[in-house]
Amino acid sequence: MPSLAVVESKAVNGVGAGRRYIGEVALDVRLQVVRELLAALELATDAGQVHLMDRVAEILHRTLAEGAIQLTPAQQASATTMMAELERERARAAPRIGVFRRPASGVIELLAHAIRPALAES
Repeated sequence: MPSLAVVESKAVNGVGAGRRYIGEVALDVRLQVVRELLAALELATDAGQVHLMDRVAEILHRTLAEGAIQLTPAQQASATTMMAELERERARAAPRIGVFRRPASGVIELLAHAIRPALAES
């Protein structure tokens, strides 16, 4: 299993320059996957929705916990609040997609905003 250590990408013929990785997955790609999982919620069965919500929460939690993205104290507080809202909704017997999606989308946008400066530095 690959290490979850954060590494700066090494450009190969200019490809991948400036991307930040956790293990083998670029952070911007990870966020795009989570966006796609959220979009798929509408099409999934009830059991599928629960599975997708679990995956979204797991990926976001892991991304925040790994510390690959430097957040300001205000951003960290906001992410913590949104993750708590997301977890509360996910724990319900019948979670509501819209209520789950709002904090999840907020965390995604916060993380995307936080990695933009790192991508721009390359």
